[in-house]
Amino acid sequence: MIFGEKFYGYLRKLRPWQASLFALVLAERLRPNYLLFCSIANDHQKAQLFNDVIDKLWVYHTDKFNHIELKPLVKMLNKCMPKDIDNLGASFASDAVSVLLCSVNALIERNGNEAVIASDIAENTVVKFLEANSEDTANDDADADPEGKDDDLYDNEVMQNEMDFQISLMEDLRKDDRSLIAPKAYRDAIRKEGISNIGISI
Repeated sequence: MIFGEKFYGYLRKLRPWQASLFALVLAERLRPNYLLFCSIANDHQKAQLFNDVIDKLWVYHTDKFNHIELKPLVKMLNKCMPKDIDNLGASFASDAVSVLLCSVNALIERNGNEAVIASDIAENTVVKFLEANSEDTANDDADADPEGKDDDLYDNEVMQNEMDFQISLMEDLRKDDRSLIAPKAYRDAIRKEGISNIGISI
C-alpha cells in the first residue's frame, strides 16, 4: 500500500461514473502494454477486442446521448484475458484487461472498490516491471537489506510517476462535475504521449 488510507478513502468516495473514469484513464495508460503482448503473440483479434471496449467506454463518458450496452463489454474483456500468465508480458496484459474491467464494473456492480482495485493493479504493474529489471542487481548484491530494496523500489522515478499520475487524476476527478470535456482531455493527452506507465510505446 503505497498511497495510504487517505488516498484510498478518496477513491472509495468517488461516484460510480468517477470511479469508472478513473479506471478507464489508467487502462488507457496500460493499453500499450496490452497491444505489445498481442503483437508478440500475433493475436490481432484480442487487440481489436480490447481497443473496441476501451473506445466504447470513452464514448460512454464523452457522449451523454450514447447507447452503449455495458454488460456485453464484460464478455468481450473475458475473451481478451491471456489464457496463460506464464511470462511478464502476459502478466502486464492481464493487468490492463483487469483495470479496464474495473471501469465497466464501476458502472454495473457499483461496489465502491473498483477504483481502489484499478489503482492497486496499475501500481503492481510498475512493481513487477521494476523488480524484473532489478533482478540481476539483486542477485549480485546478496547482502543487500530487503527493506532497503523496497525503499529503492518506491523511490524509483517510474513508481514516483505512477503515484503522481494517480494522485493528480484523483484530485481532478473529485472536482469534476461530469463535464464531457475532461474525459476527452484525459484520453487525448494519454494517446498523444503514447507511452505506458512502464515506458512501452505503440
